[in-house]
Amino acid sequence: MTHRLSFAVINSLSKDLLELIIDKINDYKYSFEAKLLLGSSPLIQAVAILNYYTSGASDTKNIERIRESDKLNMKMFSGLELDRDQAIDWLTTELSVTAQNV
Repeated sequence: MTHRLSFAVINSLSKDLLELIIDKINDYKYSFEAKLLLGSSPLIQAVAILNYYTSGASDTKNIERIRESDKLNMKMFSGLELDRDQAIDWLTTELSVTAQNV
């Protein structure tokens, strides 16, 4: 199932796995508040971030640094190196580990 928003597309990959594709046609930066909220929902077990641009990788590293004390289960992957499948595999593994620990 796919949901289209003005700035993104959300694809349901499975019952427990969603893919959020953000429209980066326009150059923008995450607000500080958005960086503080990313991954904050208790329902989110893991976040895989797939970057296609160096600026996106820089933003991701900044978020990791800001949220370091929160110990988010977050990992960055390179879209330029076609790591989308690796990101999905990592998320699937993280979900199964979380399910075993419940």
